[in-house]
Amino acid sequence: MGSPGDRLSKLWAEHVSAPLPAELYEEPAGIDMVMIDSCIAGCASSAHELGHFAEAGHRQVLESCLEDVRHVLPLLRSADGRAYCERLLALGSAARDVARGHDSGPQDSPLAAKERTRQAQVKASSDLTLPEDRAITEHEAAVVDWVLAHAAFEGPLDRLREGLRRLRVVSRCACGCASVDFARDGQSEGASPVAEALGEDSRGRVCGVIVWELDGRVSGLEVYECEPGSATELPAVGTLRRWESLA
Repeated sequence: MGSPGDRLSKLWAEHVSAPLPAELYEEPAGIDMVMIDSCIAGCASSAHELGHFAEAGHRQVLESCLEDVRHVLPLLRSADGRAYCERLLALGSAARDVARGHDSGPQDSPLAAKERTRQAQVKASSDLTLPEDRAITEHEAAVVDWVLAHAAFEGPLDRLREGLRRLRVVSRCACGCASVDFARDGQSEGASPVAEALGEDSRGRVCGVIVWELDGRVSGLEVYECEPGSATELPAVGTLRRWESLA
């Protein structure tokens, strides 16, 4: 069967290439499976790349998410949905095995853990990031520039467009999407979304793009799904358009 690391690598490669089935967007049993998927993927990505979870307490977040997947699994109608969730369970289990022994800090009581997990899931997308240190790419800069110029909530935002190509990426989303931060906590509490647009990936699937600001500078570029699997790459600049274009 190979080592736990080998098993995690195989499951991770399968996961990042598989779109979230449409049935899971329906929130079966009232469970937000998009968020659950993101949480498990973030924990798995940390374990895969770092050999441990990114923060103390993520093991408890992972366990709670896996419990939700087990609850949803028998309710699913489609074979794709069931297969996806079965792989998600295996992925979370493999991540837990790889990270075993690396958690730091005391563990909560069961009731405290449940409350902590609930709070952590709400902000999981911004918490589960991986460190990175590189210059902004031309594609990233062009997307940010277009969104600021044409899709600002309150324009103009020329002050934020200056010096875009000098920005550096400090972290990326651990879930596998194309979102990046240009400042620590660039898309969390304290930062503000200032512009939003729609675009299309290389397969023509629609995604959303949000530019974030913190302390007077561009702090984050968020890419989110409007169709399954559409957030794994940046949209082409030529496909970008304002949300109002849908009206």
